[in-house]
Amino acid sequence: MNWLVRKARNALYWTAGLVFAGEMIAMFNGGGEFNIYILIISLIEAGIFVTLAFWTRKRPYTAIIAGPIAFIGIILFSAIANTFTDGGVGFLKAIFSGFIVKAIILINLIKALRDGKTLQNALEEKT
Repeated sequence: MNWLVRKARNALYWTAGLVFAGEMIAMFNGGGEFNIYILIISLIEAGIFVTLAFWTRKRPYTAIIAGPIAFIGIILFSAIANTFTDGGVGFLKAIFSGFIVKAIILINLIKALRDGKTLQNALEEKT
């Protein structure tokens, strides 16, 4: 049972790392310069997933459910912000850039949901 929580926690840690790395790559892609605001936003985004990973120790299923919700929320927030700066092109760019990585992250987080459900059912059987 402990391995299920560890597996879900690792999915959240990986998400934090990939989100941060993706933001840093996007910032410097095409000869871009360092931007403190992007760094702060990236740290906040990654911090959300690290916090959720730590939270799996106390409330595993809730933290695991919050993972995909937070990830989709970050994508939507990015799309809305890019719409204000670049219009419809910015929206589409935010949604579809890095699509393969986003899909892999989402699949891993959804797999963790199944593990979380199994864990919750096992905990309910104990009580």
